[in-house]
Amino acid sequence: MKKLIIIPLGNVEREIAAHAGKELKNTYSSEIDEIEILGKIKLPENAFNPARNQYIASEILDFLRKKFPEQRVFGIASEDIYAYNMNFVFGLADIRRKAAVISIARLKHVDKKIFLERVAKEAIHELGHVLGLMHCSNRSCVMSFSNSIYEVDIKGKELCDGCRKKLKA
Repeated sequence: MKKLIIIPLGNVEREIAAHAGKELKNTYSSEIDEIEILGKIKLPENAFNPARNQYIASEILDFLRKKFPEQRVFGIASEDIYAYNMNFVFGLADIRRKAAVISIARLKHVDKKIFLERVAKEAIHELGHVLGLMHCSNRSCVMSFSNSIYEVDIKGKELCDGCRKKLKA
């Protein structure tokens, strides 16, 4: 069974986690048989960097891996996250740890439809990394790298043909 556990971290509404889960199942139906959405879990205190007022994404991945050592896990954080040498990240994934996390902090929009579309794109993107996909040079592919919210908005929600083939291989 190919199960994915989705963990809302901090103040993430269940509706957001359910939407991400639905989109992940639609995109990766051959890789996911079952999705389980847990109740909210507090963000790990050791991941918070008070000097930056952000959470270190890799520490969140470590936390998820320790809490669920044998499962494929996907965290959705309410707070802003970053990776070393970057001001922020929308998400981070680690294929070795079978874990990914996204943050909704920079994805928010007054239009709920746009917000949920952004969440879907980043969720699909990060789980793609967990499943072995790399960044794609096709700007319309969901696996293209996004360095700004503008780049999130202009890319599609779908895998391009090349990434779809790589996923099947």
